[in-house]
Amino acid sequence: MVNVLGLNMIYYIIAWKRLHALRKWITENERELERHLNKILKVEDDEGRIESLCSGSGFGPVLASAILTLTWPEEYGFLDYHSWKALRSLGFDLTRRQFNGGSFSIQEYLRFLEITRWLSKQVDSSLARVADALYAFDYRKL
Repeated sequence: MVNVLGLNMIYYIIAWKRLHALRKWITENERELERHLNKILKVEDDEGRIESLCSGSGFGPVLASAILTLTWPEEYGFLDYHSWKALRSLGFDLTRRQFNGGSFSIQEYLRFLEITRWLSKQVDSSLARVADALYAFDYRKL
């Protein structure tokens, strides 16, 4: 069956089905999501913003990083296994992580922000662009 449809078609089907489930979850949790998103606009520190997104919302640091990056691209970047791995390969002191679907901790995201903010100042670019470059750096090595 896979040979008939091709892997790309299988990916599209999976994405389509997951999108349907995600839309349903968002609709069912719209008020709760709105409350969490409004909360981060009132918080000024990183840890408070991340914790307010992660506490009780079902979000982890990875999804919180996406929301924060889209809200404040100069201050935040997407936390991702590839970006993390790229920083390690560049010699930054980070815990070794295996890609097994596990989540990052809030403290790991704060460490990621510390390093990527330093890098963004060194190259005079937004933190979001630095995180994207790190992702691409590791992803192309695969």
